[in-house]
Amino acid sequence: MSDAKWDIYLLGETQLGVERSTLVRNLATLFKKDVPVIEKMLRKSRSLLKANVDLATAKKYQAAIDKAGGLCELVEHGEQLFPDDALSPIAPRPTLSVAPVETATAPDTDQSSIAYSSSYEPPQAQMNGPGNMPKKRSGMSIAMIVGAVLFIPIIGILAAVALPAYQDYTIRAKVNAAVPLVDGTRAQVEKVILEKKFFPSENIMAGLPEDISTPHVRSIRLSAGAKLVVTYNAMSAGKAPTIIWTPKKSGKNIVWDCKGGTLQDKHRNPECRGGAKTDTTNAPAKKPITDLRIYSDDKTVSLVVPASWKGNRQLNANAILGVANTNEANYALVMSESKESFDDSADAATYLSLIVENLQAGSQKFQELQQARTVVINKKPARQQVVSLTVQGEKIVYILTTLESDTHFYALYAWTVESHYPQNQDMLRKVSESFSIY
Repeated sequence: MSDAKWDIYLLGETQLGVERSTLVRNLATLFKKDVPVIEKMLRKSRSLLKANVDLATAKKYQAAIDKAGGLCELVEHGEQLFPDDALSPIAPRPTLSVAPVETATAPDTDQSSIAYSSSYEPPQAQMNGPGNMPKKRSGMSIAMIVGAVLFIPIIGILAAVALPAYQDYTIRAKVNAAVPLVDGTRAQVEKVILEKKFFPSENIMAGLPEDISTPHVRSIRLSAGAKLVVTYNAMSAGKAPTIIWTPKKSGKNIVWDCKGGTLQDKHRNPECRGGAKTDTTNAPAKKPITDLRIYSDDKTVSLVVPASWKGNRQLNANAILGVANTNEANYALVMSESKESFDDSADAATYLSLIVENLQAGSQKFQELQQARTVVINKKPARQQVVSLTVQGEKIVYILTTLESDTHFYALYAWTVESHYPQNQDMLRKVSESFSIY
């Protein structure tokens, strides 16, 4: 309904993690009002900011208030609200006279002073107003949902990416710490080869101690052909890794090849990479991967996921179903919303457009990777689109899927970090398109 007009209400709550005093200062700066005026408004459940404006103007106000750390509600003009204990039915609602802004913030506002959190997810009663009275908001709660989707899961994503990276770093550091010892041992072996004209096969033959070890090196031993086997202390689950240094005479010099052994290439110095083989000795036989169907707590919806995934209630408190493989940084969740919150003309395509619009507004680095398309899920048409966002410095790729039942809209979010997406995109689509409603 493009001709619809909207009323903008400031709610008397702060976003999660924002101090009330901070919100008061931010709003006073934003609207150029005295602090006592703002404090008086926030003592009420809701205060009318602006009435009878178009949707574009309403969203500008909404974005500015969100940036300040506050919450607002858009209600279609003329919709009746139940009075509450904070607003008497006969008391005039205070208003702020603020000119519409062209950006998400008011002109001349110092944004460095505004602290905010986009991870706030209000309870349903607050989103729908007193008495849970439904209003034609066309996406108001979507903005709240998207905020939570954007920022809550990133903690798990960053942990999944950062922990392996840190482990790799510490292993390389231990390998590098042993370099002086290995270099000194090689120098002694070279001396024997060049001076005595033979390749020693035992430590004692090269004048080396029988026991050569450090906190990071378990042993250094000579073998046939003067090969130097450096065995490191176990650095992760599994056997102690090795690097094998093989000497070869080249004129009057000795050159060494260090590509042998079981230490993974990513943990070696560059000159020693390219030859490590995975040690499959006694490795357990791979079991066939069996997909699992995971249900929501109320058994109303489900997703089919690989066996390595698990149900995860931590992704979003208001999701009806969350699943994840945190080790691989792959995630999916399902959100739902009653159709009573939307215009009668809204459909799955409308719902997807609203989600994408709010994601774009909430990210400075939004990119559309694939245009919206129609897919079939359980013999019903659904809409799907792929986008990427940069959240807390990490680029995330989302597969967004929307569909509808007779009473609800459903939004499926499947995502991973950009570096994992090429090899996981088919699996994430499969998870999304396995969605079932009961």
